[in-house]
Amino acid sequence: MVLSFSIAAPFPPWTFTLPIGGTLTVIDGFQSGDQFNVTDSGVSLDDTSVPILGANCGFNFAACLSNPDMSIGVFALGSGTHAIDGTAIAMPFGGGTAFFEVTPNVSPVPAPAALPLFATGLVALGLLGWFRKRKACGNLLGAA
Repeated sequence: MVLSFSIAAPFPPWTFTLPIGGTLTVIDGFQSGDQFNVTDSGVSLDDTSVPILGANCGFNFAACLSNPDMSIGVFALGSGTHAIDGTAIAMPFGGGTAFFEVTPNVSPVPAPAALPLFATGLVALGLLGWFRKRKACGNLLGAA
């Protein structure tokens, strides 16, 4: 699950809940030069990096993310409800646009409780077959 919204969208903050935490990526969009202070529930997470003027990645999140001239910030989020907002702290063109993406952490998939029991059963069947084969070979040798 990836949630993607524009920080320029109306009516911030953008709220969502993460059951196991995740990562928030905020990146300048279109023309490089904008820098943002990112907040979660009114608490500053930090500023995005200082941009280098002159780059343009358009309205393409992946292109902006791969351009080192764009301002970017990556923030760890814990589990729970988040209210993300941002303030432009540098706007050389009179306005700022940014994208943000929330990527939830992937929880490890636990082995089913029956897996060790299944393995024990396979070992038992293997031993049973081995004992039967050994007994059958012993009977043949003893009959001779």
